[in-house]
Amino acid sequence: MSGDLLFYLDGKNEYSRVAFADGGRTFTNQLGCLLFSFISIDFSDILAQTKDMSTINFANNSKILELFYKSIYNKMGAIHPLLAEDLKQNYLALLDNHCTMSHDNVREFDADTIANFFDDFYNYVLKLSAFKSKIVEIMKLCLTYHPIESTVLRYYNWSKQVNLEYINNLGINQVFDESGGDIAWQTFYSAKNVEYLIFYELEYMCLNNFCIKRCANCGEYFLPFSRKTQYCDNVFEDTNLTCKKYAQKYLAGTNPARALYNKKNNLHQMRNARKPEELPKEKLNEWRAFAQNLLAEYERKAISLDEFAERIGIDN
Repeated sequence: MSGDLLFYLDGKNEYSRVAFADGGRTFTNQLGCLLFSFISIDFSDILAQTKDMSTINFANNSKILELFYKSIYNKMGAIHPLLAEDLKQNYLALLDNHCTMSHDNVREFDADTIANFFDDFYNYVLKLSAFKSKIVEIMKLCLTYHPIESTVLRYYNWSKQVNLEYINNLGINQVFDESGGDIAWQTFYSAKNVEYLIFYELEYMCLNNFCIKRCANCGEYFLPFSRKTQYCDNVFEDTNLTCKKYAQKYLAGTNPARALYNKKNNLHQMRNARKPEELPKEKLNEWRAFAQNLLAEYERKAISLDEFAERIGIDN
């Protein structure tokens, strides 16, 4: 049980509380926060960084390894602290598997050892990337707004077709909860890793008929208070304003779909300028033509804002 994640959802079904069973950090978050944080991660960058590290001659230099770990840990921590904690536990477990400890408790490794370590770490990140793709697929199928079918029905239809490995591995434990000074029985669910917790959060939203949206400003998924809500409460880039506040201040009276198109266009222009091998000019122009046609469909009210935000991605 040591190292397991313990979590529960409070009576209002709005917040999840998480702790490590071995006494690690405790987090309190709004429902959906972990799920949406996880799917916002660009795992391709971490995979490329890991692949580059596997070509370096470490010559037993642990400082390079430490810098690599800190850069990824800080990146994950900026997205969600629990994701950083999960990364830390998996990273250290892989180090323990591949490195030996000297008499003065210093990890020792040779070229073969470190190559094997990075192979395993690469596979760990690759597994998370594949899991993200699966989660996004389920979200699109079950949690986006549908005029007829409820999220519960769509999730039920999906679950009949798969083996629910994640649910089958979630155990229930009774532990004491002493928060707030009162000792009371509280049912915690235990999960072996953060993937189980993310899936549980997704399933909970499906079974309780929550619907998600994509923010009309930043394009990220969020849990709206109502179907009319168009903007999320995440801080937008370096403005120190949430998307909701940013929209009130700068986008009032504008077309939210056009605002999202302009933002995406600026980001892709910057990407083309910095890394043209990743986004050639031809592909950028193809995307612009597609996105402008999509914008025209929205303005003719042929598609909803949610559908526009869903389809405007450059890789769709």
